[in-house]
Amino acid sequence: NGDDTIDESYAYVSGKYGKLVLGSTDNAAYLMRATAPNAAYTEVDDTAIPQYLLNPGVADNLTDLGFDGDANKVNYFTPEMYGLQFGVTYTPSGNTGGDDGWSTGSATKTNTETMARMGDFDEAWGFGLSYNRDIGPVGLLATAGYTVTNGNQSDDAQDWAFGLNLTYMGFTLGGAYRGVSAGENSFAAAADGYAWDIGLMYGEGPYAVSANYRKSSARGTAAEGEDEIDMYALGAKYALGPGVDVWAQLAYADYEAETGGTSNEGAIGGVVGLHLDF
Repeated sequence: NGDDTIDESYAYVSGKYGKLVLGSTDNAAYLMRATAPNAAYTEVDDTAIPQYLLNPGVADNLTDLGFDGDANKVNYFTPEMYGLQFGVTYTPSGNTGGDDGWSTGSATKTNTETMARMGDFDEAWGFGLSYNRDIGPVGLLATAGYTVTNGNQSDDAQDWAFGLNLTYMGFTLGGAYRGVSAGENSFAAAADGYAWDIGLMYGEGPYAVSANYRKSSARGTAAEGEDEIDMYALGAKYALGPGVDVWAQLAYADYEAETGGTSNEGAIGGVVGLHLDF
């Protein structure tokens, strides 16, 4: 339902002093985050599942960081030293009127956080930190991130997240937590709340399987109460050849609206796909 001709377009330079990225892409906190591992190509913490599971109007928070989307920005990533890396993002206002935001085409999406990004903002900052090391036979990836978006004619919105992945003998266990702080006068007020996910994936040779869970809590649009979602997903993929994977996912979501009524429902759905990497 968006109007992207090209989803992301940017240029970068890299060397011994790090990497500088200019253009339309995600912020550093988002790009550096660790989330629940998933064998399918539709992340349980992303907007893909809500695209094929009908949401009855319940606000949905994700573990993604930031409200600036793919707005034009400057990203800088330091070189990795002893497993540590730092990233910073600055997203300026996108027009002479002193505000920026996503295109109106995104307004038709049911995900409340995506709609929150519709609000105008003057500028946004993002900060990411990651630690990636092997400790004996165990691989460790730990991440932390923080973003703040200065609202245009509204309160600021900020979020923070922590993520962890552990790998051992083909198994990957991990998850993430994100908190959103947005006042009633913020463009992201409906997203005020939290989200967390956890997942276990096993891969050997050409195949991988996974099981995931995500919990979402958001203020929504009513004056009191919270919208809550519990989502479960099973995923699998199989490599048919170099760069060609067939994959599938089955998901179930339980929706609980702050207003009750017909919005308290469950939904089940699945998707199969072919992923080409070239």
